[in-house]
Amino acid sequence: MKQFFALSLLTGFAIVPQYAFAASTQWFPIEGGEIRLVTAGGASENGRLRGALEIVLQPGWKTYWLDPGDAGVPPQIDVSNSRNVTGALFKFPAPQRFDDGYAVWAGYKNQVSLAVEFDVGDNPHIDAEIFLGVCEKICVPVQLQISLDPARDSDLDIAAVDAAFAGLPKKPKAGFRLEGLEIVGTEMIEAKLTLPEVGDRSELFLASQDGWYFGTPVRSADGKAFEVPLLGRPNDDSPPPEFVYTLVHGHQAVTGAVAITGVAVK
Repeated sequence: MKQFFALSLLTGFAIVPQYAFAASTQWFPIEGGEIRLVTAGGASENGRLRGALEIVLQPGWKTYWLDPGDAGVPPQIDVSNSRNVTGALFKFPAPQRFDDGYAVWAGYKNQVSLAVEFDVGDNPHIDAEIFLGVCEKICVPVQLQISLDPARDSDLDIAAVDAAFAGLPKKPKAGFRLEGLEIVGTEMIEAKLTLPEVGDRSELFLASQDGWYFGTPVRSADGKAFEVPLLGRPNDDSPPPEFVYTLVHGHQAVTGAVAITGVAVK
């Protein structure tokens, strides 16, 4: 799947500058939808500025979560060309799982707002390069260069950013969290969890990194864990990192980080 997406990069890749002298850009048309970046509220005492990347997709089109599987790339933002902006981080709402027949992956359809936290100093100006993939039957890369002034927000900007952060999963808590990941044998991970008793539909989304590759989690027969295929891991002896997860149960969702324990025979 990665090779297929690479072909799309070669044939469909384009960088399109988009500028604004307000805390939000205009809606910019992309293949399969439209997109804009919004900031609001001014920086906090610790230098954090909140924003949102709003994506509206046409019917049949989708975009990716933090870990998109084999078929795509996660949304990325680069603010290195900005003034007095030292970093930016996307925060993701709970995704859906899609099965295209050739790949199973996590992402979004219709409309999604990705919350963004910017690290800023005095009088910041954002020059952001945003990269994401959108899919219908093939994957199309989108790369935008966006410039905006976060000092000039409006009530509509504030409402859009507030909505993006309100839609994020909550922090894990007693009674609703992933307790841990344990390697079982050579090809399986057991994800132990605690769920609320209300409702029975649950999904686990696990973000792999640093050479670790996971298959689609399947809930165990007793409902107390997910079984996650271990498709690959690093060949060196470096300790496993903590992995980001989102756990969905009914209409509730929590997100956190958890480490793998146990030793797999290589």
